[in-house]
Amino acid sequence: MNRGDGIHRDGGCTDWSNQRGSGSSSYSGRILHDAEGNASAVIYGRSLAETVQWSKRGPSRLVYKLGRFRILEEHRILPGGTSVVFPVLRSPCFSSVVALTDEHEVVLVRDLHPVPGLRLLELPGGRIEPGETPRTAARRELEEETGWRARRLVPIGSYYPNPHWGSYRGHLFLGDGLRRGSRNPDPGESLRPLLLPVEEVYRRLEEGHFFGGSTLVGLFMAERHLRGRGWLGGAESPPTSSGGGTDSRRRPMTRPLVPRDSLKRDS
Repeated sequence: MNRGDGIHRDGGCTDWSNQRGSGSSSYSGRILHDAEGNASAVIYGRSLAETVQWSKRGPSRLVYKLGRFRILEEHRILPGGTSVVFPVLRSPCFSSVVALTDEHEVVLVRDLHPVPGLRLLELPGGRIEPGETPRTAARRELEEETGWRARRLVPIGSYYPNPHWGSYRGHLFLGDGLRRGSRNPDPGESLRPLLLPVEEVYRRLEEGHFFGGSTLVGLFMAERHLRGRGWLGGAESPPTSSGGGTDSRRRPMTRPLVPRDSLKRDS
């Protein structure tokens, strides 16, 4: 939505990428619009993005709508005069959290995704509701899905999950100072929260055990912060089994957030 201040906010997503201060990310971007609502520039901090000019011919045509998700057909004139008709996905922005316990563990959820038919290990997170900021949504989603509250949430980056079809963004936060809250997942969500040591999370990342985009990007963005804290062996890369060697360290056991009598090993 263009609110007249030159900053494009899509799907209830407030732009904090140009803020200064502790934890603000120089990798985040914002889209600027001209008076007629045409995108005129993509502004990034430390990025290879370049300024782009384009215009839209005629109104957008609604093809499909379900809740806050929409598919539009738009006729655009690209730089150089090429005319292109393509689908545009309007979807809410979302927030994800790399939440850390005092015991150097990452809070994760094992979530069921019916479309690909997979149960994936992921970072907690979800869409930003109207009127929420990315940080507010991150705080709410963390507690709803895992039962943990974060005393501090530091923005570590944002990204476009599908820049070819949409301008909705994922906002990523590093959370710590965790304390117990009230778990209240949305109806229809099939989530199992668990704790996994930081070193084990990045070992599994190296071995390709994470598949969700927000989880992959979130862990990548959080890595430099964790190395700065000394939680990931300083500046060296996590060990791998490449080159004929093997990682002989003991594989830690996860700690699911369930009653002690039902604790199980994570596989």
